[in-house]
Amino acid sequence: MMRKNHKLQKLTILVIMTGLCLGTVSGCSSGADSQEDAVSLKEQNGEQLPAQVSTGETEVSGNVAEQVQAPEIYQTQVAGDAVTITADAALIIPDVQGIKLKKVTARTFTQEDYDTVKRVLLGGEKLWKIDYEAMQESQGMFREEIDERIAKLEERITQEGVNGDTTYNSKGNIWNQELEKLKSLREYAVSKEEAEEKGLIMEIPEIVSYDEALSETGGNELYGLVTVNGQDYSLRVDNNATEKWQWVKIKINSQNGDTDYLPFSNEKPDPENLPESLSDTRFIPGFVNMNTPPDEVMSEVTESVNQMGIGEFDIQGGGYYACWSANDDAMSSEEYYNSRYLANMGYGVHLYRVEDGIPITYTCEDGGSMGKDSERLAQAMENNEDVVYETAYWPYEEMTFIYTNDGLLEFEWINPYIIEDMSEEYVFLIPFSDISDIFEEMILKKNADSFNNEGDTVDIQVDQVVLSYMRVRDDVSLEGTLVPVWDFFGTKTFRNAAGEVDLVNDRVYDSVMPQSLMTINAMDGTIVDRWAGF
Repeated sequence: MMRKNHKLQKLTILVIMTGLCLGTVSGCSSGADSQEDAVSLKEQNGEQLPAQVSTGETEVSGNVAEQVQAPEIYQTQVAGDAVTITADAALIIPDVQGIKLKKVTARTFTQEDYDTVKRVLLGGEKLWKIDYEAMQESQGMFREEIDERIAKLEERITQEGVNGDTTYNSKGNIWNQELEKLKSLREYAVSKEEAEEKGLIMEIPEIVSYDEALSETGGNELYGLVTVNGQDYSLRVDNNATEKWQWVKIKINSQNGDTDYLPFSNEKPDPENLPESLSDTRFIPGFVNMNTPPDEVMSEVTESVNQMGIGEFDIQGGGYYACWSANDDAMSSEEYYNSRYLANMGYGVHLYRVEDGIPITYTCEDGGSMGKDSERLAQAMENNEDVVYETAYWPYEEMTFIYTNDGLLEFEWINPYIIEDMSEEYVFLIPFSDISDIFEEMILKKNADSFNNEGDTVDIQVDQVVLSYMRVRDDVSLEGTLVPVWDFFGTKTFRNAAGEVDLVNDRVYDSVMPQSLMTINAMDGTIVDRWAGF
């Protein structure tokens, strides 16, 4: 079931960080002193935190906004030695009477999950594979596939104006030689219709199951192709979970052309009128923009999720995804980046689960950090040793749809949950004024050492604050707790000593995968590390 779309638009930067575990409900700090500093902040100001915080549960009255004494707008300006924080932020608070703690347990996908997704998104058509051994002379490709590849290669040669006798990738492949290879494969290829007549297309038993003993060898996986209205899609169910590893998924990909699309912008690129934020974007001559309006994509996503009936979900937001053309001969990441040209556009939508009217907010942090195993793994790799993992790898639940002008390009659902009430009582939430005090103190400390050179500064603009659920866990099991947290979202602008802008981390990077400036436990004010998930 879909809820009304809140369209939470937030910023994204990709940073890898781990934290120290501070208990399943209290969360985790991003540094050894963070929790102590946050909890002691009120004591330093001569105040005491409410006595109810230690119990987690108490009798409450009124709705949640009244309990936390929240203003409609959070406004402040705080300055440190080199860090300035300005807030003019709307507060997004669920319209509920109270918030309960919830037990969360990892689970694998069921036959019902598979049947439901396949019925809604792929019309329930049969799963099939080809007899690769019988078609090995054409490398398992139908004649139609080879014709499409030949046409695209010839189009690239023409559009990019290259010499057909030159190489086009790091493997030394030559344009004309690749064309000749494809044409020779075509001589042995059959059409899809001919393959069906000859029995070269085989139906796959559609059984979804889980046996942990088979996970190490990939035995809990189902994969095949599905044809819908003449279009082929790959469909994969990966249930290869273990006691310490949970990254299961259902994934659908269109087989029509390139499928490697990456988050690009919340603005549609117009080659003739680019905004300043996209001014360095370059386009191939045959660039294909995304012309389907975002509202139509979101409407289709909403309808699909409603038809699935897999729980209550809401749309986090949407953004444009890009397929790039680049020079594979590039010898460095900088050369590769500078050779990239935008080829095709799509539009992606991310969803979050809603529990008792409260969203489980999604951010770019996957929550699957290996914790203390990260350092041990690095050391073991350096010494060429085996590692026995102690930390459980368990990223948050995710659900994403990506569309192009041709329709569905990709669907991915990762790590579904089992969610149960831990208590019928609502938890006590400390006043927002306490939360904002903690944020203002800790955000200064968190960013005080984020500079490369003397005189560097960072300006932080907070434009949205959200109260929601977050899955918090310990680092050794596949069980956790849904805990109420406050997330502060906004923009960071880094400047050098001359006042020139070096970097802006803002919504333009990716509106679909936001990153929280800081996450604070709404019950006791401790800092929570979303990267680690505990």
